[in-house]
Amino acid sequence: MKCFLLIFLLISAFGELSGRSVHRAEKRQVDECEALNATPEECSAYWAGEKPPLLVVSLDGFRPDYLQRNVTVDGVEEPAALLLNRLSRCGVFSPTGMTPVFPSVTFPNHYAIVTGLYPESHGIVSNSFYDPDLNASFSLSSPQVTNPMWWIGDPLWYNVKRQGKISASYFWPGSDVTDPVRAPNYWLQYDESVPYSERTRQVLDWLILPVSQRPNFITLYLHEPDNTGHNESPDSPLVADQVRIVDQELQALFDNMEQVGILGCVDVIVLADHGMAPSPPEEKFLIMDNYVPNILNDARIYDGVFPTIRPKIDTEEEHDRIAGGLQCQDDNMRVYNKWDFPRRHHYTNTNRIPNILVDMSLSWRAYAKPAVSLPGSHGWDNLNNEMQALFVAHGPSFKKSIKVRPFHNIDLYNLMCAMMGVDPSPNNGTWGALHHMLVSPPADPSPEPLTPISELPFPADEATYNAHLMRQRCNLLTGLNTQSIDSTLNLTESAANAALQMHTPWGTPQTKDTTQIKTVISTDYVTAFDVVSGLPSWTSFTINQPRLTTAQPQWRLDVRLEETHASICDRFPDGIDSTWSVVPLFPFGTPSNSADVAVDTNAIEISKPFETYWNEFHAMLNRSVETNGETNVIVGPVRDSPSPGLFFVVSTCLSNGMALANCPVDQLDMQSFIMPTNVRYSRDCIKFTAFFNAHLATLPDVERLTGIRFFPSLSYGDKADILSRTPLASTLLVNPDPSTL
Repeated sequence: MKCFLLIFLLISAFGELSGRSVHRAEKRQVDECEALNATPEECSAYWAGEKPPLLVVSLDGFRPDYLQRNVTVDGVEEPAALLLNRLSRCGVFSPTGMTPVFPSVTFPNHYAIVTGLYPESHGIVSNSFYDPDLNASFSLSSPQVTNPMWWIGDPLWYNVKRQGKISASYFWPGSDVTDPVRAPNYWLQYDESVPYSERTRQVLDWLILPVSQRPNFITLYLHEPDNTGHNESPDSPLVADQVRIVDQELQALFDNMEQVGILGCVDVIVLADHGMAPSPPEEKFLIMDNYVPNILNDARIYDGVFPTIRPKIDTEEEHDRIAGGLQCQDDNMRVYNKWDFPRRHHYTNTNRIPNILVDMSLSWRAYAKPAVSLPGSHGWDNLNNEMQALFVAHGPSFKKSIKVRPFHNIDLYNLMCAMMGVDPSPNNGTWGALHHMLVSPPADPSPEPLTPISELPFPADEATYNAHLMRQRCNLLTGLNTQSIDSTLNLTESAANAALQMHTPWGTPQTKDTTQIKTVISTDYVTAFDVVSGLPSWTSFTINQPRLTTAQPQWRLDVRLEETHASICDRFPDGIDSTWSVVPLFPFGTPSNSADVAVDTNAIEISKPFETYWNEFHAMLNRSVETNGETNVIVGPVRDSPSPGLFFVVSTCLSNGMALANCPVDQLDMQSFIMPTNVRYSRDCIKFTAFFNAHLATLPDVERLTGIRFFPSLSYGDKADILSRTPLASTLLVNPDPSTL
């Protein structure tokens, strides 16, 4: 009866759409993709001058490889997800999935998708956590979950509503907060017992409302296959059964949309919040009380897949005692001070995150005391293949039958804003990162203008040369300055331009402060140097053969710096003690002018224990250059952070023999790293490969942390392409999947 009522209402509102159902059925027989589509002319009455409605469906815990799961029906094996596979062939599909935010659990990821913010920014840092400022705890089962004090940022339904449009949510974390201003226009209190059919029926009812009442943005949440993945393990055949159930429910929704004549007129995104991995209850777990007796009495602990520890006595000594007792106890458990935690996790800048964080290998857990666990779980490092999330999209705004590489789920927020014509709130995503999915993307903004950085020239005469030698000295400088040795720094204009073209092939990296940052150009590398702090901002060089890194230069003054300029001796006027090593940012080896390496503008201090990682990284870089040929490296210090570090941006061209400056962006291979140089815990027991994998970063991570804008000569679209890449996009130096270590 309800079906006839729906048809009657729709035909009453949109009379000219009559007869389309028969036409759509005929198209289904012609082509599986064509049957899902509709022309703008067919949809114009339904849209009534508005943009197509956007429906976002979340299938909790749905891994992309679940699309390959089969079920047996009447003795015949067939794909469990017939509709989703069809959408993956006909629309936009990420075969290896969408990368969740860390931790890869339900509430932080759902809220990241609708705010474009990392958990440290949107406040929901886990499914359960404690806020010392509020002196209150958050958990999924607590009534506190609807209190707006927990939820930071502007969810998309709020942006939609306050910009004069309509939003609706049939379940989504954050949509049922007790704040009528920030809630969607239509929403329901979460109740897992509500049948899927009732949820999808309500979505259809919303979609066929008159345009003045119809939501522009709708979210729908289904709790499987997550529940079954937890209870039975993701490898269980019962997961395929749940995949079939949710797929059939979506097929019923699509059938009903076709029946009322709006199939192909609605943009649909089907996604997941995270993946799922086996967590065998009888193995792969550690008991923290075995290493720190009575730890549960001494700290507030959320244990399991990703333990966080907040000592009840908030002193440095107590933190060190507990973390020190846990560190290096097992290769599958890595203990961090949160300021040393991998920057790509963005899991630092809120008091809701305690100072001791424990990173577990895939499928491993750590409990304070022996505990019962489930056969499947999630929450591990978001680069693990098993943590990736489903993403398929189809509709009039999306391109047809394209596959896209992995992307961060925070970038969906800007995409959805663009699709609906909604101005985004400030967020952590990159505008334009996913515009390649759209048929008619917004025009790219104009790229930021390039700001020239003035060069420090070689002294013009002997008097100036001698004056520059009067700079601050220290016992670090054991090399001699002579005009003969220093003359290699005196480049002609054409030689300097050639060096810039060679070593900054995509333009000179841009810094915000151009008054105290100056370039010093050598034949083999280019440095942007801060003459006030005495620190290099970045050093860029291009190499096409392996370089030695073991020899240390005899440091001398860089005579291009003026007498009033600062350098490393101003930071260490009494010299370097045994806790530090001084290394060249451009590595010592066999450049054409090896003496150029030894100038103090090329010097950076690192902690003594980090030197082994430094040397191993350059050995790894050497191996990569042997394989990949010409490679550009940009390296520099991470400043203004509680944990000092170094960044690396390493890039090469996949097109053999092509100069880097001419490399098409789709052939540009790149990996970035942000490495802490003075790690507090687990320093002596993290293997090299695990360390470099952990401290992979994205280019936006490096840009935000340093204030440097890389690849400035690229078009906006090409730069957005690079900014949108997750660490999973490249294996240039290290395999990004932690489970392969």
